[in-house]
Amino acid sequence: MKVGAVLLALCSCVWANGALEGKVSLPKRAAAEGKLRLRYAGQTGAKQQDTAPAPSPAVVFVEDAAGTFPPPTESPKMEQKGLAFVPRVLAVLVGTTVDFPNQDTLQHNVFSYSPAKRFDLGRFRTGESRPVTFDQPGLIRLYCEIHSHMKGFILVLKNPYFALAAEDGSYKIAGVPAGSYKLTAWQEEHEPVVVDIAVADGGATKQDFNLALGTAPDLQAGHACPKPPAQGCCCADPAATHTMELEPLPGTNR
Repeated sequence: MKVGAVLLALCSCVWANGALEGKVSLPKRAAAEGKLRLRYAGQTGAKQQDTAPAPSPAVVFVEDAAGTFPPPTESPKMEQKGLAFVPRVLAVLVGTTVDFPNQDTLQHNVFSYSPAKRFDLGRFRTGESRPVTFDQPGLIRLYCEIHSHMKGFILVLKNPYFALAAEDGSYKIAGVPAGSYKLTAWQEEHEPVVVDIAVADGGATKQDFNLALGTAPDLQAGHACPKPPAQGCCCADPAATHTMELEPLPGTNR
């Protein structure tokens, strides 16, 4: 009887969790208008991107789940590869240590001035990796001091109930305790969408998102360099804005 009671209790705990699933719809994006002119296009030894990056995946996450959640023991990686951050978007639990390996055959210098985590890894060579522990929740915007077109994002979240949407926009978050929550869908080119949702015992709750098309300032406006030349700024003018320039397509005036 005791064994049966324990099994019943375990089953009850399992079925007290539910799942969230659905699809994040993004408006179709126009094809990249030409090739990128990279600031260091003359450098050799790195396979460079010759088109604008594809739209990054959306991240769907539960905002307000209660509990204590230990970070993973294995560190995820945010590589510098092909003069880009790979993956472009990473979602992690607060307290996670992320490794930043340099897979290119030239130096990189990853930094962020986001309020949730300010850091500057300095310049490091091919094959080297430097870790950063993200101990506060929030959105981290990543840049490279040497290659101003490089941009990446790390979303540091309070609980493990999150998922990156697949290429078709579908997502699934398993093991969510039954209850009422706020569910957020985030994508770098759009304002986040937040909805109230209830998760039922032992079932899957469906929630789709349709993100309205907005401007893409991160792709067009670049970032203002926060470092003066004496501190390693990658441009001559400390007030300059780094931009990702697009060559116009033949036959257009754009």
